[in-house]
Amino acid sequence: MSDWEKYIERNTAIASSLRLDQQLSTLISRITQISNDKTSLIFTAGNGGSATTADHFAADLSLTNKRVGHKIPAICLNSHLGLNSALSNDMTYDLALSEQLKNFAIGKHLLIVFSASGNSKNLINLLKTATDLGIQSWAFLGFNGGEIGNMTGTNILLFPDDHCNYGIVENVHLTACHFVIEQVNSILRGD
Repeated sequence: MSDWEKYIERNTAIASSLRLDQQLSTLISRITQISNDKTSLIFTAGNGGSATTADHFAADLSLTNKRVGHKIPAICLNSHLGLNSALSNDMTYDLALSEQLKNFAIGKHLLIVFSASGNSKNLINLLKTATDLGIQSWAFLGFNGGEIGNMTGTNILLFPDDHCNYGIVENVHLTACHFVIEQVNSILRGD
C-alpha cells in the first residue's frame, strides 16, 4: 500500500467509524429552520485550519440562496479581520471572538465551532458566552475532544484521532460540513 493510500485510509477510518447520524440530523434540522427565521444567524469560528473550515462552511451556508432559493445568513467570526485585531489588541485574543458574539445577542442564533484539539481558550470563551446568551452551540472536535468536549451546554460532534493529526481531523470536519450542506440543500429543494 502506498503512503497516499494509507493517508486516505486513515481519513476514511475516522469518518466511517463514527455514528453521528442522529446528531448531524439534528444540526441539519436546526440549520434548515434558520432559513425560515428572519432574525436568526449562524456564526462559525475556529483557529488555524479550523478557521478556514469555519469560513468555508459559512460561505457554503450563505450560498444556499443562490443554489436553492433559501437564505441562510452565516457569518464567520474569524473573518472580521479589523475587529478581531482590535479586540485582540485592546483586550486579549482569548476574548476577541466572544466579544463579537455579544453584538448579536437578539435572535435564536446558532454557533458552530471547529477545533481539532478542543482546547483553544478563545473558542472555550466563545462557547461560554453563547451559553450565557442562550445561543445554541455545536462543536466539531477531534483528538479526544479536549476541554470543549467536556463542556455542558454545547452539542459535541467528536471525530477522534489517536494520532492527533490536525490535517486528518480538519479533512473529516470539512467532509462533514459538505455532507451537511448537501443535506440542507436537498431538504430546502424538497428532494
